[in-house]
Amino acid sequence: MDKTNINNFEDRFYKMQYAERGTANFDVRHEVLLSCLGNVAGDEVLEIGCGNGVFAKKVVAKFQLKKIYGIDISEEAIKSACENGVNGTCLNLDRNNLPYQDNCFDTVICGEVIEHLVDPDHLLEEVYRVLKVNGHLLITTPNLASWYNRLLLLFGYQPLFTGISIRYSYSKPFLVNSCGHLCSYTLASLKFLLERYNFRIIKSIGLKINESVGYGIKYRWLVKLANTIFKSPSLNSGICILARKVNC
Repeated sequence: MDKTNINNFEDRFYKMQYAERGTANFDVRHEVLLSCLGNVAGDEVLEIGCGNGVFAKKVVAKFQLKKIYGIDISEEAIKSACENGVNGTCLNLDRNNLPYQDNCFDTVICGEVIEHLVDPDHLLEEVYRVLKVNGHLLITTPNLASWYNRLLLLFGYQPLFTGISIRYSYSKPFLVNSCGHLCSYTLASLKFLLERYNFRIIKSIGLKINESVGYGIKYRWLVKLANTIFKSPSLNSGICILARKVNC
């Protein structure tokens, strides 16, 4: 597949992803992220991968912000985000830099984005550049070492949310596809990467399986039980880290 076809695939794929996630219920996870952010947001906030702007709107309400900035790869998402009060820009971080000056944001929120990028290093370089000294990064990503992925690997199956191809999904024992995920992280590996880019880890928490979408609905009784049993961030379905920019 040449570069043009890859770019066309990206555009089609993320339009489809936005259409699917636009109707999903993430209220519980949003509350967890707001709690993790605490009271450090400051006045200038950027959300990378802002989607339709629903979470950004909640950030504005909690911290009584005058405005919030957002970027997303989907033009449809940015249109919806702007309708929700976000100062939005359509941007592909694998092709472009963030369109902001150095040291201009107090907080950058980056939820479920880093795993989609060909070049996650570029993302972290850009986040570091636009953050003020001692500014904060709130980042989330699926956990490669979640309890269910460990079980799947034990029995020889593909971990959830890891890909084998951009055309095909491996469907045993569950429907397993990459969701466009190009990089996979454990809690330890994400901490390592953030520290390499001069972020100091403030706190990390685990994100439980969302009981309102996908497998959370289909296997609700099992998901509720698992969410009760597996409380360690290193075993949870997702990873959430709050980190602070420090001088090089």
